[in-house]
Amino acid sequence: MERKETRIAAIVIIVTYLVGIFGFAFQSTKSLFVILVPFHLLLVFGILMYLHKSWNLKFVIFLFLTFIISFSAEYIGVHTGLLFGDYYYGNVLGLKLGGIPLLIGINWIMLVYITHSISSYFSVNILVSTSIAAILMTFLDIIMEPGAIKLGFWHWTLNSIPVYNYVSWFVLSFLLTMGAKFLKVKTYMFISLIVFISQLMFFVALY
Repeated sequence: MERKETRIAAIVIIVTYLVGIFGFAFQSTKSLFVILVPFHLLLVFGILMYLHKSWNLKFVIFLFLTFIISFSAEYIGVHTGLLFGDYYYGNVLGLKLGGIPLLIGINWIMLVYITHSISSYFSVNILVSTSIAAILMTFLDIIMEPGAIKLGFWHWTLNSIPVYNYVSWFVLSFLLTMGAKFLKVKTYMFISLIVFISQLMFFVALY
């Protein structure tokens, strides 16, 4: 039953990302798919959480701390220009608190979860594994930026992305992943890989 659920979940994730690629490819359907972005993010996150079997206090602490720390970092970034640069969020990602979409904290949890999972497969050494996860997240941000800007997720004030945005992404990703590994968060490798590849596929298609 568990394998069947995993296969169905993988199919749903891949199909929804593919549908999104085609939906954003045509001007006639683009506005509709922009509206669906927050719901899709919640769907993928919900699938990850549903398939996650090791629900315990440490995992709940991981979810809470990752949300609070990442949301706080984004708040500082938007309101001071520190950490990431001068940027602000559009309305695509839904409800905001202090100018930051609440879904951003959810997105950080999801990205830390899947890269922590993938990196754990490559090395048991915590420093090596954490570094791999941070590299994967930074690479994903590099790929994500052009498409996210095009869709109005966020906007850079000077229409240029500073290098220290990626440095900050790496450092924050490293710290959050280190927290996941310290708390010994057990993840679902297969579905994490599916989500990571699907996201890469989606944002590359938007170039």
